[in-house]
Amino acid sequence: MTINGREYFMDIHLEDAVLGPEMNRIHFDTIERSIDIAKSNKFREKPFKILTLFINKTKPEVLTIGQHLGVPFKKTWSCTATHDNTHCGKCAACHSRKREFEKYGINDPTIYLH
Repeated sequence: MTINGREYFMDIHLEDAVLGPEMNRIHFDTIERSIDIAKSNKFREKPFKILTLFINKTKPEVLTIGQHLGVPFKKTWSCTATHDNTHCGKCAACHSRKREFEKYGINDPTIYLH
């Protein structure tokens, strides 16, 4: 999600760190600097930012926060295999999503292909 073309919200959490070295704050800081250098920062009032608000939160913490804030979970995305409007239901991210919603007794309104 972009905000005013200057900020990008990256919904990663603590457990995502095991997915690879690109899932840490150092990586995102490097991307921010690269974009600002490439654009020479002439065209922006503010530097480009990647927001990682949940980078130090666990999945249960993120779900609890989302529930408390009334997040429409139906509009959130986890799937890494499809890019249309339906989760595949088979990839690791979909399995994890299903498992976490079920584990913590939160209704998962997600539509899965499988």
